[in-house]
Amino acid sequence: GVDAEVRASSLAGPIAFEASGTLASGGDVAVRGEASADGPIDAAIELDGFEAAPLASYVDGIGRLAGRVDARARVARASADAPRSSDATLDARALDLAMGDLSAKGPVSAKATLARDGERWSGPFSVDLGDAALDYGGGVVRKAAGTRATLDGTLSTDESGALRADYELRVRNAQAKGALRTGTRTRVEMSAPAFDVAGWEEVVPALAELSPTGSLALEGLVLQTSPLALTGSFALSKLALAQVEPDAPLVLDGRVDAKGTSLVPRDLFATVGAARLAVEGGLQDLFGARVLAVRLATPQPVESNAVFSMVDALRDAVFGALDLDLSLDLPLAGAAAAAPATDRLRGDVRFRIGGDEAGGRLRGVSLLRTVFDRFGALGYAALAALPAKRGKSIEDYYSETFQVARATFHVANGEARTQDFEVVHDEYTTRLRGGLRLADLALDMRGELVIGDRLDAALSGAAQGQARVIPLARVGGTALAPTVSVKPEDVAAFAARYVVQADSKLGRKIDDALGSEAGDLLRGVLSGAGRGSRSRPAEAPANEPQ
Repeated sequence: GVDAEVRASSLAGPIAFEASGTLASGGDVAVRGEASADGPIDAAIELDGFEAAPLASYVDGIGRLAGRVDARARVARASADAPRSSDATLDARALDLAMGDLSAKGPVSAKATLARDGERWSGPFSVDLGDAALDYGGGVVRKAAGTRATLDGTLSTDESGALRADYELRVRNAQAKGALRTGTRTRVEMSAPAFDVAGWEEVVPALAELSPTGSLALEGLVLQTSPLALTGSFALSKLALAQVEPDAPLVLDGRVDAKGTSLVPRDLFATVGAARLAVEGGLQDLFGARVLAVRLATPQPVESNAVFSMVDALRDAVFGALDLDLSLDLPLAGAAAAAPATDRLRGDVRFRIGGDEAGGRLRGVSLLRTVFDRFGALGYAALAALPAKRGKSIEDYYSETFQVARATFHVANGEARTQDFEVVHDEYTTRLRGGLRLADLALDMRGELVIGDRLDAALSGAAQGQARVIPLARVGGTALAPTVSVKPEDVAAFAARYVVQADSKLGRKIDDALGSEAGDLLRGVLSGAGRGSRSRPAEAPANEPQ
């Protein structure tokens, strides 16, 4: 029901009115005030416990609306010619709102004081969302109840209804100022002094894997619509991403400029431990396909372990001075985004490790040992036949260290392929061609191991050695646990050169036991097998990745 009362001292005087009642949808309403025929008016309305759900049908885009609302509003005008002023406050209890990608749950309070002059409105406003939980994009941005979130400022409209708002936004420990302009092209401006990003994974959950620390500043950001474009700068200072490498976080310093539909690094450097890399590239097609273009280069050689340790499988495995030039693209949107990142990467990587006095090291890997182990008994015979006078065993050549390693890889379809991977050791060189699977570092390559003249002399017992090539039919396994396959004819050629040749220990023993003619015949058979046979290579171990 509604109770109402109207009073007037005369027909020409002001009319006082008052009404109160209970709404069918729930809540109490009260209206009171005073109005005159010549224009002055002063009226107030109060709503207590008003059910918000019926309002959903009046606002486009609302998918869900529930909750109780307390509201206070006052409209006043001193005369028919004077501007009209309005004050309004709104307190929503347990609001439950879903509108497009945005949802809000919990208490919300808002206040505005507006003055109307003709078709123009202007005045201050404030909104407090601190006690409400907000979600945008299904968890892309999330604010828990109790996290500071306020919006204050002034707004105004012109005769066309276009809105202008100058605002101050506070979220968590960030404080931004800016402006909103609507019309033919909506424009949002925002700037924020540097703030600490530690803990912001509570607001942007995707940051949780990176545990960021350091500071970020927003400098003159402008977002415009029709078409969408973003300009301005992000300033990064000691912005550390700890989970990339917990012991030596990736630290970013510099700027990222927004240039319409792309984000472009400017004087941006990434530091990992003692390694400092120049970062170029950026994020292309910002409002469309979103392609992350990563361009990394070493202004001067850096320690490779700091860089390669960002890949878990290579942590503390690669050492030496690194010269790197990397250019990779990673699509972030569209159908391709569903695939693993290793399958989406496209581009080229060029590197060189070592090349200085210290050289480099690949932990636990000696391809020479792998090849000789693959020869089985013949390999062991070659080791046993090493001339003692050299004072050096083959074990001395099985070092993990190398002089220099270099390659250029083309990355596509989950694989890095090369035609020029070369590792130069003191006594031998490995040259490989083929692919490296990014997901698990599995190898599918072929190439050759070139024995240097000094190692050749040590193995053969000759006074003067020469370079010898052992073809590698396949190099499999993984980067840190390679396996090899060698064709039988190449095994025979190895035996002819290093195991049963006449001037080797084993060769002399064969001649002593069988006679020199029989020894020569055996060497001829092995040499012929090496020249003429084209058998399939010996298979790699059964557990080798294919």
